[in-house]
Amino acid sequence: MVEILSPSNKAIEMELKFDLYRQAGVKEYWVIDPEHKTIHCYGFEGDRFFFRSYGTTGTAPVETLKGLEIALEPVFAG
Repeated sequence: MVEILSPSNKAIEMELKFDLYRQAGVKEYWVIDPEHKTIHCYGFEGDRFFFRSYGTTGTAPVETLKGLEIALEPVFAG
């Protein structure tokens, strides 16, 4: 699941979505924040989750698709 934040997204709304996606069985959830140029990645495994954060350079691995990495510069270009 990938979500791109807009100015109308509120922290409480994001927390609710986080919980809903986790309960629905989503394995990996990316939140892209164009304003702050960050990507927050959450992975869910049973009752545990992992968190990674990225900026505008390098690559970000997609944990649910082994071997796939996303180049970050094009995500925030333009």
